[in-house]
Amino acid sequence: MHALSSKMKIQSRPIALRLNGSSLQWLLAGGTGLVLGFATVIIADMPAKIGMLIFIACLFLFTAIVYGDLRKLLLLVVFFDIPFPLDVVLGIREDVEALGALGGWNISVTTIALSILYLQWFMELLVKNRVSGDTPLLQACLPLTFYVGIVFLSSFAAIDMQLSFYRCFLLLQIFLLFIYIVGTVRSKDDVLFILTVLLIGILLQSITILGLYKIGHTIDFAGLKGTVHPGPRIGGTLQAPNAAGSYLSFLLIPAMSMMLLKISKSLRLLAGISIGLGIIALTLTLSRGGMIAFTVSAGLFFFIAWTRGWISLKIPLILLGLCTVLLLPWYDVLIARLLGDDAGSAQSRIPMMKLAMRIIADNPFGGVGVNNYSIVMQQYITTSLRGMWLYAVHNKYLMVWAELGTFGILAFIGFLSSGIRRAWRASKLENTLFAVPALGIMTSIIGHMVHMLVDTFNSRPIVQMLWISVALVTAMLIIEKDSLKHSENDRSNE
Repeated sequence: MHALSSKMKIQSRPIALRLNGSSLQWLLAGGTGLVLGFATVIIADMPAKIGMLIFIACLFLFTAIVYGDLRKLLLLVVFFDIPFPLDVVLGIREDVEALGALGGWNISVTTIALSILYLQWFMELLVKNRVSGDTPLLQACLPLTFYVGIVFLSSFAAIDMQLSFYRCFLLLQIFLLFIYIVGTVRSKDDVLFILTVLLIGILLQSITILGLYKIGHTIDFAGLKGTVHPGPRIGGTLQAPNAAGSYLSFLLIPAMSMMLLKISKSLRLLAGISIGLGIIALTLTLSRGGMIAFTVSAGLFFFIAWTRGWISLKIPLILLGLCTVLLLPWYDVLIARLLGDDAGSAQSRIPMMKLAMRIIADNPFGGVGVNNYSIVMQQYITTSLRGMWLYAVHNKYLMVWAELGTFGILAFIGFLSSGIRRAWRASKLENTLFAVPALGIMTSIIGHMVHMLVDTFNSRPIVQMLWISVALVTAMLIIEKDSLKHSENDRSNE
């Protein structure tokens, strides 16, 4: 496999606001240390997850102040909160949770980190006197803004508005994260940092899944739960095997793209190990949708990379051979999952899809309100459905259409399409550090859209992963545009 060299240099703006060497830094560190010590005392009387969130928040703040790179560490937390989610759902309603709805106010490590990131960003803008609206940023966020706006408006059509507000609150957090990444990622180093963190996340989650497979049962540790389902199907710290399959199938393609870049040997080694273990881990989830999505994405990625002369045909053939060797120990399990009896799991989704179509037919324009599908569907249960396992429809498009109406599904598809278009444009940039991973993200989105036909895709980590990926390719385009603008200004000043 030959490495592609970056043809364009981009001026780098450090991703963090440095505090090293100042007395203020150590004063803050001392104060945070006291808070950390106090927190260890008071969290003993709190619910486990809430106490853990507070402790981790204090610990990371202390580390960030001592290290002096607050933004980078907080972004690290945000990206690790995808494969290793630490969430607390306040005011939980277990009856609706059991049917596939979000049953409370979702607070996560991302919520805390994002609050600090925005405070820091706002302070930087104040110092630079740039608080006014940024037109390129606003334009870049339009497709997602339109979709999120319809989500919020759908609350007024909901039978249970409180349930709608739960989902709106969660999506607002991820929307703000999208804006933050688009608005602050402004250098090649920023992009490489994010890609590296994503690689580490794949590696750690894959090791976790392999460890759980070896242990053979679910475990709880430090507020995280590693799950093992019957089969065995491994859900990792994402708990649901399909969620783990979605996570791995999506990010393995950008990981493969890293192997084509001219980067350090250690980073390429990290990518290679992550890919190998990630493919095994994906298999252990036994997620058919995840494996199909990975196959579609990988095939499309290698085909386009070959047509552009980035790789020879030997590369995908070698990878296929390696996959075959790696997966031989699980051949029987894999074949049984793909071709054997699944106890009616796949067949049961057809009646759920028909039920969703009936809801759509009765509410074609306004929908039933975001996060209200699971309670509305009970009004549509017929005699033929009684006794069956009832849950939110395993088709993301039908779910969005039923909850948000026709304009909502169009906005949702429009956002996904905008992500594909932007990734395609970024994949044509001369800077291969952007172009190759952008192609990986584009093909992952397409594979993800295929997977959406057979799954719910409502979990916070998976939504966050998708939106962050679109934000990253959007930031690549803005960086490229700014770089060209600076080059033109430099030439005009000569």
